[in-house]
Amino acid sequence: MTTVTDAVLDMLAEGDRKDVARAADAATLAEESPTVLATLIAALFHEDPATVSHAAHALMTLAKDSAALLDPHREALARAYGLDQWEVKEQVAKILPRLSFRQSEQGRLMEEFDETLRHHESSIARTCALLAMVDMAALDPAHTEAALSALDYAMRKGSKALQARARQLAATLS
Repeated sequence: MTTVTDAVLDMLAEGDRKDVARAADAATLAEESPTVLATLIAALFHEDPATVSHAAHALMTLAKDSAALLDPHREALARAYGLDQWEVKEQVAKILPRLSFRQSEQGRLMEEFDETLRHHESSIARTCALLAMVDMAALDPAHTEAALSALDYAMRKGSKALQARARQLAATLS
């Protein structure tokens, strides 16, 4: 007998790691079921990289319209951001600024985003980390100095694409 958890994990395992696959389907199910949502969160720590990637995409899809559903899972999402897989870094960086972290937790996240910006091998992960820092600063001015420092770093040391994105983001903080 297949459980809901097994069915969702099977759904997440379908397709190539770099594709969105059935992430939207999984997000729709998670919006309607706390069990499926918990399965998506747990899938971020799965051993299969494709399952992890698709879970991250599903959670970002869910966060676009229903970020409040993810708030009870904010600690697990913050732990998942610490994983090295670039798809997790990309998607979870877009989710975390939407959640209600305490000031001290926000500071820790800003440090993790900065670490990703400066040292991660994936240009997508670096760009999303920079965007997350700017998003956090837009929500809480206490993070403006760190975001401006990150923007300065990106404009001086980043790839041409990251430099261009940093210039665009800098305009939003001015």
